[in-house]
Amino acid sequence: MQVSIYGFLAMKTVASVVREKLGRAPPGSFFRTTDFRGPRSAVECYLSRLAAGGGRLLRVRRGLYWKGGESRFGAGRPPVDEVVRRVAGDRAVGPAGWSASHALGLSTQVPAEGAYAVVGAAPAGIPGVRFHCRRNLRRLGLRYLEVALLEVLRDWPSTVETDWSALVDRVAGLRDAGHLRPARLRGAVAGERGPAVRALFARLDGDLPAARRAASPDPE
Repeated sequence: MQVSIYGFLAMKTVASVVREKLGRAPPGSFFRTTDFRGPRSAVECYLSRLAAGGGRLLRVRRGLYWKGGESRFGAGRPPVDEVVRRVAGDRAVGPAGWSASHALGLSTQVPAEGAYAVVGAAPAGIPGVRFHCRRNLRRLGLRYLEVALLEVLRDWPSTVETDWSALVDRVAGLRDAGHLRPARLRGAVAGERGPAVRALFARLDGDLPAARRAASPDPE
């Protein structure tokens, strides 16, 4: 009986902690069971019950939840890109295939199934998503669009709707805006297994200064 009372009090404490944190968070926030104080099993149990109640909390997968908004259509669902990033963590995740070219603005096609590259084993349990495992550890630390660029070069030109000059212009713009870091990409591309990717990146890297000068001519 004493154990049951302690268990009830523990669950009541967990419930108050969870509700307080969820109430303060804005819509669109993600939560892991480790974000809350208390026994992990008790936190997971309470979050699962809240999500099953049909409110604003959605269970994305075991241990990961998302707080939706309030509307007549319900809480909504989290963007797939955000779910993928949360699940993959710091393993250099980024779009692949047509998803990569769309993210870079090189294609208007939106694939029915999102494709993503990740270093190491592919995560499971995300419907409508296909992962491609990459073994290049030098990718670790790359940004989302930097991974997309490597993936476009891996498939070049089969997953784009533009020519080489358009690719150069787009990459130059993203570089100048701070989204792509050429030095970081040079280090990562050295670890790519395909020689074609390394050759294409070397060509692209050499063309970028010309693209920058053409876009911003020196004043006379």
